[in-house]
This record gives sequence, structure tokens and C-alpha cells, in this order.
Amino acid sequence: MKGMKLRVCGTPIFIDIFSSLGANPQAINWSEAVTGFQQGIVDGQENPTNGINVPTKVWQWHKYSTDWHYMIDPLFFTANMKVWKEFSPEDQKLILSCAAEAEKYGKALSRLSNDNGQAYEYLKSINKLPAVTNPKEELKKNGMTVTEYTPEMIKRFYEATAGVRADWTQKIGPDVVKAAEEDMKAAK
Repeated sequence: MKGMKLRVCGTPIFIDIFSSLGANPQAINWSEAVTGFQQGIVDGQENPTNGINVPTKVWQWHKYSTDWHYMIDPLFFTANMKVWKEFSPEDQKLILSCAAEAEKYGKALSRLSNDNGQAYEYLKSINKLPAVTNPKEELKKNGMTVTEYTPEMIKRFYEATAGVRADWTQKIGPDVVKAAEEDMKAAK
């Protein structure tokens, strides 16, 4: 990864992670990413297999995919507090319920074929299985080489990003980090 120009979203933590690994992260908006891939502006990209890589058919621009389990579905529901307070308690409860349902669905899509089968079973139970239920196999079927790192290799990445985790733990708070770590453990 050293020296590679990799497309990442513009979130500072992504820049920090990939910089700590020796890459040259390029913050490119997704609306401009495909053009960047076509023009060779970057050597590769960071994106979720299930949510972006398969639906956008990244095999058109990339030959390799590496799964190193550095992140898992960090999406969450947010609301402007001023607007939120304008809703009645009943409406707030309804919105929170819908958000929780959407979060569960989004997590299942993200974790499909990356967990012990719980995501598949959940999506099946609500009759929402996507057309592609094994995204990694879909990448392979379309000519990509898919590499899954060994625990030893993942440990090296973990060690190389220790400073990033320490910095961001200070920025967002240890309670948030602990909750995320517990969620990741539950996904395995």
C-alpha cells in the first residue's frame, strides 16, 4: 500500500488511517470517483464490497480486492437537535423505531457474507435478500482477484494504525470506541 494513491471519502479518520499505512489517500467525492478510476487518477479505492463495489461493478476499473476487516458499517442516524425538538414525543419514538430498523437492515447488508450467517438469515427473514448474496464471489466471478488477509497480516495493520486509534479515541471519547468495539465483536 506504500505510496499508492487510494481514493477515500473525505472523512479525516480515513485520511489518517491510510496515511499511517504509507498510502497517499486522495479525498475524492463519490460523484467524481468513477471518472477518477477511468482516468487513472488513483491506483485503487476504499469502499465496502457489498454497498459500493458490487453495485457499481468496480471490476470495470480494478483488478484486485483486499479484505482486511479494518472497519465495519460505521453508519448512524443523526438529527438536528432544533428540528428534533419540534417533533412530538410520539413522533420521536416512531422516528427512532424506524431508524433502528433501518440501522439493522443496513448492518445486515454490510455484513452479508462477512459474518457467521446472521446477516443472511435476517435479510431472508424479512424477505429482503439482495440479488447478490455473496459479494466476494461476485467480484471473483467478474475477474477480480480477492485476497483475504490472515490474522497475522491483519495484526500488522492493527499495529500500524495504533496511533490513529489513540488519536481518535481522544477526539470522540473512549465510550464511543468501546461501544464500537463491542459491536464489532458481536458481528463475528
